Amino acid sequence: GCPVIASAVASIPEVCGDGVMYFNPFLIPEIKMRILMMEDRSLREEYRLKGIEREKFIHAKQNRDLNAMCEFLHSYIR
Repeated sequence: GCPVIASAVASIPEVCGDGVMYFNPFLIPEIKMRILMMEDRSLREEYRLKGIEREKFIHAKQNRDLNAMCEFLHSYIR
């Protein structure tokens, strides 16, 4: 339920999708700008809600992947 700003490198964009506001970790002025942008209540609420939706999506995907793996492994036990 907390809005997030995150670095746009490594696997972070893959996991966070559009649920966070990204910044270039090598540009200090951009990091500052993103922090200040979150002072806007409507923008903060938008990213808070996006983050909640993204967490639900990732949680559901992880559950599907785990179930698929368990079914695959179980098929060899039968």
